[in-house]
Amino acid sequence: MITTLNGIIQKLSTFLDSLCKMVVVPLFGSIVLIFLAQITLRFLFGSSLLWYLDYIRLIYAIALYLTVPIVFKSKQHILLGVIVGKFGGLSKNILITFLHLCTLLFFVFMVYYGYTNTIESVDSKLTTIPISLAWKVAGIPIAGAVMIVHLIPHLIEDYEILIGMSHEDLSYFGRSNEQ
Repeated sequence: MITTLNGIIQKLSTFLDSLCKMVVVPLFGSIVLIFLAQITLRFLFGSSLLWYLDYIRLIYAIALYLTVPIVFKSKQHILLGVIVGKFGGLSKNILITFLHLCTLLFFVFMVYYGYTNTIESVDSKLTTIPISLAWKVAGIPIAGAVMIVHLIPHLIEDYEILIGMSHEDLSYFGRSNEQ
């Protein structure tokens, strides 16, 4: 049952990662194009795009929020490897599981408060573009939900490791690891 669930979540995680990449790359590309257009208009024609700064901020915020799950999925985020590396056996597994649960809690708060802020900012508009500020804030709960999906396989793996430990492993809990 858990293996099937893990397989389904892995496929969903891979799909969401690909989807985030397909959205983020054009968003960052559009930022570069708008900057080039702004520079060209300002220096060659003496005119400027009034809305470019709001657009850049909006797109950058959305792209940034959607980049975080990509980094999390590819495990390029900052790890507590130095701290975790000092432990071994059951202590290490419990610490990793604890860190994953804390991360899950953070992602749940991110989804909840991001959703709340998105709903609260629906009536607010950007300064020069008649777009709701909610579009800028909506990336937070979306990114949090995607990261929860990315984290679930790690939690399943942690569960399987902790359940699979023998009594000999459990008797060493709390003792220093001398390897």
